[in-house]
Amino acid sequence: MKRLLCLLLLPALCLSLLLIPGCAPPREAGASPADTMRAMATVEASFSGGRVRELGSAVIYTLRDERAILLTNYHVVAEEPLGLAETISVCFAADPAVPYSATLLGVDAAHDLAVLETPAPPNAAQATLRDSLPAMGDPVIALAAPGGHGLCAAAGIVSLPQELLTVYDLPYRAATPLTSLRCDITLGDGASGGGLFDSEGQLVGLLHAGGREALCGFSFAIPVAYLRAPIEAILAAPSGTALPTLSLGATLTDTASGVRAHAIEPGSAAYVALKEGDIILAASINGGVTQAATSACALRELLLSCTPGDRVTFTVSRAGKKLTSDLTMIDAFYNHLSIQEAS
Repeated sequence: MKRLLCLLLLPALCLSLLLIPGCAPPREAGASPADTMRAMATVEASFSGGRVRELGSAVIYTLRDERAILLTNYHVVAEEPLGLAETISVCFAADPAVPYSATLLGVDAAHDLAVLETPAPPNAAQATLRDSLPAMGDPVIALAAPGGHGLCAAAGIVSLPQELLTVYDLPYRAATPLTSLRCDITLGDGASGGGLFDSEGQLVGLLHAGGREALCGFSFAIPVAYLRAPIEAILAAPSGTALPTLSLGATLTDTASGVRAHAIEPGSAAYVALKEGDIILAASINGGVTQAATSACALRELLLSCTPGDRVTFTVSRAGKKLTSDLTMIDAFYNHLSIQEAS
């Protein structure tokens, strides 16, 4: 009853939040509060014969052929050392009394992303996605099911539009950098996979655990701007696909002149190709257009857009000299050592 009441009150709560003076511009695009709520769901993943459960949230990405495609977090459907969930159950805000069995279409550990498929429930709606990053200070609303007690809403503002956040508790990954959007909303366990929406009801990010930083009163989301490509790659691949995880093997930090590479992992390609303190100025893939390294987030996402076998050429500044280094990307799922020096 508590869960059902929360779901029934959610449209009115969303509407009141969106109508706060100065919080929302005149609605000319995006989704209505009711449509936004009907794009939400809760997730229950069971492992090892049902003895271990993981609770989370999900957002409907699209509705097609009487099927619903949903987005949630990878760590909601994977548990170390048990592996992927044996069964996944979804309850939709549009049909809260009926649990739906979900199929795991694929995962992308690099974005803490899992894509699910279920029969489409009646009256469900798909989320309206926003492909641009919000600005610092923009109002946002989180819709999720913290504590497993049903979908609820919380309002706040964007604290940082993007940052590289190191998460220590994702399955199989000791320390995972995630391109994240930070907001001043406090949520609890079960919110992972929920939606972060702008004042027009457009999905701007997929909520994730946030790791240790979540203890400081913030919530985090993977920006939708960086999720489109992996989502479509999963949908185009055979069911159950795990996208390759490609990383540099070095910590990336923004500077005024480029992206500094440091804390280089021994044994990685970065250990051979880069020196501690190198400033990465630009990069190109397979001899294509050279793109400036405008931020650590942008550089990481450029690397993640590669496929195994792609050649990446870095332009770096080292001790006042400009030089280049060619690397070949390889598949290193569950492994940070994911770039080799080209021969």
